Amino acid sequence: MYRRRGKRALDLAGAALLLALLAPFLAAAGLSMLLTSGRPVLFRQRRAGQDGAPFTLLKLRTLREGTGS
Repeated sequence: MYRRRGKRALDLAGAALLLALLAPFLAAAGLSMLLTSGRPVLFRQRRAGQDGAPFTLLKLRTLREGTGS
């Protein structure tokens, strides 16, 4: 029972708590990126997930457009 529902509930609660604590820092980083480098603030990339199912990964952009390798 714990392995199915308890761990999932604990994972969700921990993720929600960390997101709430880190939200001001993430907002500041996004605003900083917007003011210094412009749009887009988020980097999107399609990746293969569990069983090969595609999903979209979102990250804060850290490089300027066209400078990555």
